[in-house]
Amino acid sequence: MEYTYTIIDSDATSNLQLQHYLEEYGDFTCAGLAQNSSEGTNIILKYFPDVVFVNLTENAYEYFHMVMELHQYINELPIIIGISKNKKYAYDAIKNGFFDYWLKPYNEFEIRKSILRLKKRNTCQNRTSNHLFKVVSRFSIHQYGRYSLSTSR
Repeated sequence: MEYTYTIIDSDATSNLQLQHYLEEYGDFTCAGLAQNSSEGTNIILKYFPDVVFVNLTENAYEYFHMVMELHQYINELPIIIGISKNKKYAYDAIKNGFFDYWLKPYNEFEIRKSILRLKKRNTCQNRTSNHLFKVVSRFSIHQYGRYSLSTSR
């Protein structure tokens, strides 16, 4: 499965390093880079990336507000991963629905575990969606417009 992502971070070096790690997986494409919450909100609403990486080291509460604001505009938020130099905002990130929280400097092993957990989650969701589609597909409309459950599988 292909994933698009956005990085919200004012540190260009950090952005390049994260992009380098994600390139190793081959199925991640950068949808955009933002330096602050306003740019980040705009990119998220414009491109609807699958994953958003947010550096919480500076202006963390501005980014938590950005996440709450996104609920006004879209039904399903992207997967959000918080990044920081310390654990100071980890609790708030989890309470705000972040998928994960990474510490800088980046740890390749932690990134790998998150990416694999992300892929596993999406695989499970796809299986559930496929199962639901199969169940719904079993319903057929008879010539008189009544619904019935087909017993064929």
